[in-house]
Amino acid sequence: MPLDVVPDCIVDGLLYIGPKESAANPETLAQRNIKRIIVCCTNLPFYLGSEFEYLRITMNDSLD
Repeated sequence: MPLDVVPDCIVDGLLYIGPKESAANPETLAQRNIKRIIVCCTNLPFYLGSEFEYLRITMNDSLD
């Protein structure tokens, strides 16, 4: 995955909101000191290992 995939929104430097590609890129996460990931989908599409903490909220990923 390219390193130029970045979060879409940064809220007060504490909350990063972005696409799956950002959350699945350990280099991007390390550059931003991100340790916890919330995934909103019906399954966990990736797992980067125990250095990250995950919370999965089961919901359909839909524009509706």
